[in-house]
Amino acid sequence: MKTYIAIDWGLRKIGTAFGDDQMKIAFSGDFFENDRSIFGSLADFADKHSAQTFLLGTTHHRFQSDNVDVIQRFAQRLTQHTGLPVVPVEEMFSTKQAQANLTEAGKSSFDDDVESARVILQDFLDR
Repeated sequence: MKTYIAIDWGLRKIGTAFGDDQMKIAFSGDFFENDRSIFGSLADFADKHSAQTFLLGTTHHRFQSDNVDVIQRFAQRLTQHTGLPVVPVEEMFSTKQAQANLTEAGKSSFDDDVESARVILQDFLDR
């Protein structure tokens, strides 16, 4: 069994989700401020869930090209800090899907980073 932590990266906050390839169900995690403590926070979160791999949501389209280098550096630093691999996963429209899910459930869009991470992971597990 392999356990994953999915990350919806943002300049100010980062949403997370967790799940494994046996149950194939993504669970909402926590959100963390994207500050100097982020790598320690994510390492602790991965340890808490016995994760072996991070999945980092990335978007490859012409309107998001400004974040590519920043996200790649983030992935490298996360691997250096935790020793865990970081796998890029296409996340096109995950935020829109997350907002739709939250609206349908009657929840605040404040949690859309966490729900977006859950959507990213569930899509990965479903493949």
